[in-house]
Amino acid sequence: MFAELTALSIRFADESSVTDINPDDVTPGIVGFAFTLAIAVAVIFIGVDMYRRIRRMQYREEVRAEIADELAGEEAGAQGVAAPEGVDEAQGGSEEAPKAE
Repeated sequence: MFAELTALSIRFADESSVTDINPDDVTPGIVGFAFTLAIAVAVIFIGVDMYRRIRRMQYREEVRAEIADELAGEEAGAQGVAAPEGVDEAQGGSEEAPKAE
C-alpha cells in the first residue's frame, strides 16, 4: 500500500509541476506569523510556570529541612543529649533568630 501511494504521489508531482511561481513571492503570511507568535507566547507561559513550580519546591524543601532540624532537637532534648547548635530547648526546639544590635 505504501508503494502505491508513493507511485501515485510521484505521478501527480510530475504532472502538476508548476514553474510559474516565483520562490521570492511565497511567504508564510499572517497565518505563519500568528502561529509563530502563539508558539512564542506558549513557551513564555510554560517557562514562567516552570520557574514558579521550581521555586515552590525549593521553599518546601527548606521548610522540611527546618522541621527535621526542630524534630531532631526535640528528640535530642527528650533523650538528655545536647541539642544541636542553634536550637533552644526552652522554646520547644525552635531555632533562635539572630538579634539585631
